[in-house]
Amino acid sequence: MKRLTACLTLRLLPGIGPITAQKLVAAYGSPEAIFDSKAKPKERPTERLLTLLGQASSFKGEVQSLKQWIQKEKLKPLLWGTEDYPVALSRCPDAPLVLFCRGNLSWESRRWVAEVGTRRPTPYGVESCRALLKELAPFHPVIVSGLAYGIDAVAHKAALREGLDTVACLPQALGLPIYPTSHQGLAEQISQQGALVSDFIPQQCFERGHFVQRNRLIAGLCQATLVME
Repeated sequence: MKRLTACLTLRLLPGIGPITAQKLVAAYGSPEAIFDSKAKPKERPTERLLTLLGQASSFKGEVQSLKQWIQKEKLKPLLWGTEDYPVALSRCPDAPLVLFCRGNLSWESRRWVAEVGTRRPTPYGVESCRALLKELAPFHPVIVSGLAYGIDAVAHKAALREGLDTVACLPQALGLPIYPTSHQGLAEQISQQGALVSDFIPQQCFERGHFVQRNRLIAGLCQATLVME
């Protein structure tokens, strides 16, 4: 089994979240080894997990649908354990095994800075955000935020203005309507000068409960986080 297939299968199996998936990878050595009948894990999974893994063959159709979705939406899957996968995120215990990306961005050897904050910034907060990014511009960092109202949008726009790459982490699957809808145009600009990323799959539309999952990507990708107001 190839790595993409293994990562997508683990993503689809019920009862296996990112933390459990990472523990399985640590035990087996790689995502694909988890489904190798000859593999000898460092630590044998529980009977419950073995039962779940035994259901992998029944998800072949759904895995194929995800691959078709990736092609249709012209996404780049970033696979854990490969050179393309962001280094800082790979060290997190709940790092997704596959991160879906739309854009044209080099993910290697970059400085990553998150800028987040209130959805209702004061004029002082807006200007402070812009001023900070202007001072950081000579260091060419990738500016990461969540495409939300307020400081998120200010940070993305300031990064674009300064000629910096910027990454928006989304609380829904790529290819679905952008939240908030008024930021659709901004999202398109970001995909041209950075990237849109998500670890959600097509069935997962925007829900407020997705913010925590989205926020872990913002923090996990970055070496520093600036919180405005």
